[in-house]
Amino acid sequence: MEQLDFNEKTGKQKFLDVLCWIVALPASVLGCVIAYWIVVILNRLTITRHVAPYSFMERVFEQGIGHATMGAAFVYISVCIVPSYKKQTGIVIAGIALLFSGASLLAAIMTRNYWAIFGVVCMNVGSIGVAHDVFKHETQKATDDSVQQDAGHISEGTRLGNIIVFVGRSLTLDAPSDFEKKLCVV
Repeated sequence: MEQLDFNEKTGKQKFLDVLCWIVALPASVLGCVIAYWIVVILNRLTITRHVAPYSFMERVFEQGIGHATMGAAFVYISVCIVPSYKKQTGIVIAGIALLFSGASLLAAIMTRNYWAIFGVVCMNVGSIGVAHDVFKHETQKATDDSVQQDAGHISEGTRLGNIIVFVGRSLTLDAPSDFEKKLCVV
């Protein structure tokens, strides 16, 4: 799909673009909180079979995965909502997450809340990981789009495959497999 210049868009398209930019940050905040609580609830429902509830390992897993998911969702949701400049948006939103976590880290250090310190570090890992993947994905997409303009358009299946691989790699921070490279999904 070809990106139109803002001046070439109709009034309705311009309104929707502006609305997306306005909604991106509040939706990211709400989405990251919801993602955190979904992970915490699923963790409490499923981990009790393998680890004693309220044990040290359960708390490490819950805090680590929950906060990493929170940071990742904060960046990912905003990047999905904005209509353009996704690479730059990912970097700016990750920067906002780092600023927020810096303030949280200062408060956690002053109160000697070590679980909060661990959670802030995990949130930073999640947000930086997704921002890095967005940057890499958007750069690769720009390169692929310029190469494929001569060959035609990108099929919807390829876009869906890119999204699935992007989300999976964001959650696991894995490098692309040989299978993904052969499918040209990466």
